[in-house]
Amino acid sequence: MGTRRSQAPRSHVVSGQWPHADLDGDHAAAVMQRIAARLAHLLAEQDVSLNALSKAAVVNRQTIANIVEGRVWPTVAVLAELERALGTSFALDPALWPERDAMDSSLSGHADTTRSSPERVTKQRKKRDIR
Repeated sequence: MGTRRSQAPRSHVVSGQWPHADLDGDHAAAVMQRIAARLAHLLAEQDVSLNALSKAAVVNRQTIANIVEGRVWPTVAVLAELERALGTSFALDPALWPERDAMDSSLSGHADTTRSSPERVTKQRKKRDIR
């Protein structure tokens, strides 16, 4: 994954202009494209400048521009601060992400057996506390 993310999200464009281009199928780049388009739309809709958002979110103005232009993979912390400053979820809500049918279908029916359910953990703790 390290080498794959060394390329900017917009490097996955096969035709058209970021953030409304056709991509090469990279799911993470598609998520970033959706985030960039939504952020650009919110800036225009709320008539907020990059400078004003930068001050409100305490995020560097160039970082915000780079997100919109698809030049960087922002951290969750940066996206959370931008969402807080804009007063809406545009990045961290999976409902806003593009569909990934191939992955969903390949994973369906396979339970995660590496973790205990919350109910099982609670029962185990109660047993331990009783002893």
